[in-house]
Amino acid sequence: MRQVGPLGLVSALLTSVLPAISMATAQEVASPSSIALATASPGGVYLVYGQALAPILSRALQIEVTAEPTQGAVQNVILLEKRQTMLAFINVGPSLQGWNGSDWAKGTHYRSMRIMFPLYDTAFQFVLHKRVAASSLDSFRGLRIGGGPRGGTSGAYVEQVFKVLKIPARVQHGAWDNLGSQLAERELDGATAAIGAPFPVLAQLDAQQIVDFIAPARNK
Repeated sequence: MRQVGPLGLVSALLTSVLPAISMATAQEVASPSSIALATASPGGVYLVYGQALAPILSRALQIEVTAEPTQGAVQNVILLEKRQTMLAFINVGPSLQGWNGSDWAKGTHYRSMRIMFPLYDTAFQFVLHKRVAASSLDSFRGLRIGGGPRGGTSGAYVEQVFKVLKIPARVQHGAWDNLGSQLAERELDGATAAIGAPFPVLAQLDAQQIVDFIAPARNK
């Protein structure tokens, strides 16, 4: 499976615990009974990573850590700010927008998050159903394209990407497992994601020979 278009973002594990110390007792911070790790949409990469990381953290911290599905990075930034989660996977792009109060943040500054360590680079991935018989991104014009949950990284970027490319794709949002099923049933024509690889839903569709990965053409 081929991944294309480096996004220049790095996924990171963040925490709201450190800036919250002054707002809670040391006992509350040091000895939580459990920790929820905010991940992202079923069918995507974050939930898979979170389900693998949670038992490792549980053993290391000797408390229960559970991987919880969410919409993704944008929602996770908000959850961290509201202290509705203590750990989360996010991307640098949406988190920077939240920190600065730009784009999706609409003037609100989200500054409770602290990066703990990077996970991996994120890539744009473009796929179309094989029946479309496409060879370039221009083939996305007018097609029904899955763009992930609105509260995820893809939801924050996919429509902007098509706008910059001047390609009027019809982007639809939802959980990745649902979008994958719609693509398999030809209720969608393709999908575009800003996500890590291997991407479970697209990997499965690729293995079933349902989709083709479309690489952006180089500028001449």
